[in-house]
Amino acid sequence: MNWKKNKYYFLLILLAACRSDQQAEQSALIGPTIEVNALADLLDDPSIQLIDFRKAAKFEQGHIPGAINLWRRDIEDPNHTHAGMMATAQQLETRFAKLGIKNNATLVVYDDNGSCDASRFWWVLQQYGHDNVIILNGGIAAWSGAGNQLSSKPNSLANSDFKLPVNSPQNIMSIDQASLFELLDTDAIIIDARTQEEYSGARMKNGASRAGRIPGSKHLDWKFSVLLDEDHRFKNPEALQQELDFLGADKHIPIVVYCHSGVRSAHLTFVLTQLLGYTNVKNYDGSWIQWSALAELPISQDSLITLQN
Repeated sequence: MNWKKNKYYFLLILLAACRSDQQAEQSALIGPTIEVNALADLLDDPSIQLIDFRKAAKFEQGHIPGAINLWRRDIEDPNHTHAGMMATAQQLETRFAKLGIKNNATLVVYDDNGSCDASRFWWVLQQYGHDNVIILNGGIAAWSGAGNQLSSKPNSLANSDFKLPVNSPQNIMSIDQASLFELLDTDAIIIDARTQEEYSGARMKNGASRAGRIPGSKHLDWKFSVLLDEDHRFKNPEALQQELDFLGADKHIPIVVYCHSGVRSAHLTFVLTQLLGYTNVKNYDGSWIQWSALAELPISQDSLITLQN
């Protein structure tokens, strides 16, 4: 083989290697979650923005290098009648622009609560057609458990021109109180993602007006899906599916999930749609706070004992 052919084959090998590296980076960002080892290799990638979705005090104690801090108030509508409801499109655009979040960035979000809060962030953006959000599997627990470093350095970014997709589909995985009430007499499966005590009515969290559950709802505590006693990662799909025998084999059945304020149910929505392939799942944003506040709506109880937290 002469030098020209050698040079030609060398270039092909070099291009293949570059393409392989690019594909490796892209593959790490394909899918609903990313593992900590893959994220560690991408921290300097300018197309990624890390979202630390925890309270500010925890963020200041230590976060993944380069992350910016958001919390629930940043994606909530303070003007809504019921607490915790998702922010409007305009509110999100204003807040995200001030934080320097870019339109075309891949948002990798994490928390310290089994991805429960991170799922709420993911779900809210889904409602406005912004689907370029990935959850760090295991969050900061998995990150630290793998020996990765944390930073206490604050991150301040220049304002951006963040905009949600124009004419984006809204409420694609959301349902309101009126629509949910209509579903009570249908074949839709309603799942309560709270604790057993909340579901039975033995415990009533602050913000609720009555204790109990939506009539006909089935109980499935959101914690079933994560390894909270270990590294907070999601269980594998096979283990998750075993807990869902009551749903049957049809992945297209209508399912509605709720909790206290739409956070834990957002997590269950993520598990069902992104990890297990259910196609017709909606999260009731108002959840028990809204339902219990409307005296004309029915409730079920197993106990009349209520405890405040």
